[in-house]
Amino acid sequence: MRLCIRLGRGRTWLHRVGFAALAAGLKHREQVLADRPDVVATLGAPAEMNVLTSLALWQGELLRECPAPSLARMHAHLVLRGDAEEIPLDRLMSLVCASEVFDDFSVLWNEAPASSSAPVSRALDRPGLIDDAKPIGIEREALQRVFAPRLDPRRTVHGYLKAAHPGNLIVAVSLPEDADGFCDGALPLWAPHLERFRQQTRRISLCLLNRTLHGSGAVAPPLDGIACVRGLGLGLADALALAQAADVYLGRLDVFGLAALAAGTPGVYLDPSATDRQSRPPELTELGPAGARVAEPRGECSWRRAEESPEASLATLRLLVDELRSATEGGRERP
Repeated sequence: MRLCIRLGRGRTWLHRVGFAALAAGLKHREQVLADRPDVVATLGAPAEMNVLTSLALWQGELLRECPAPSLARMHAHLVLRGDAEEIPLDRLMSLVCASEVFDDFSVLWNEAPASSSAPVSRALDRPGLIDDAKPIGIEREALQRVFAPRLDPRRTVHGYLKAAHPGNLIVAVSLPEDADGFCDGALPLWAPHLERFRQQTRRISLCLLNRTLHGSGAVAPPLDGIACVRGLGLGLADALALAQAADVYLGRLDVFGLAALAAGTPGVYLDPSATDRQSRPPELTELGPAGARVAEPRGECSWRRAEESPEASLATLRLLVDELRSATEGGRERP
């Protein structure tokens, strides 16, 4: 290991070759001698929001299915099928780096992992892997390991909120994304209602967690009353930290919603199949992209189910905001 570190600091091609050989040997030794389980996932499409949500759910399932002695970090392998240049992994790697489930994460292109005993645990881009009629339960403790808080994203987010939205109640908003990870397709429907909600509600800030062209230089004009935080330089890890630091979350239970749920953030879940207009927390909350369900942490945070329309969801959000302000007498102070 010491020799590998010294070779890694070299600049010549001999240093690089020696470093690659020693690193491969260390990796092989780790896989052969380590007693931690190996898990494998496959991916043959870009890392869209449903892939990120499936990755987060998969980690929760691994913690639930593995016996107690195996709760230490696991060795994960991601097998890519197809052209690697057409499958960007930046967002997926950001989510993996925020996790405390995996000890290491290997990326393989069109080949099986070295450990032949490791089964393919999840195809991340394949819908319908989880039967809607057979809900699964993921404990909040498991979600907290999937979305482990990191110092730098939390510091960045809290510094931004103190500077840009001092004393306001923060609502983190997640809208449906396209294949490139942008929510501009949903903004024409949502933006007028969000701007009107911002104008009619005192001391509140709406922070959009998704990427958008608005506010990014001269590409598109800024949105009135909606803070497009991703255009300010915040990445996916920062957006996950913002979903956890916000006072309220609004959106589907995608990867941002799961992060908010892990932190106990109150929220309004946009359920496309919701028929109950009553503002009561469901016993089981259905996840959108992967078709799974997560047990409701009663007594720790308040979640409401609303129809996936701006009018119904914002009406439910207003009720929740009024309840939070009544309970906290103006909202909790941000640390």
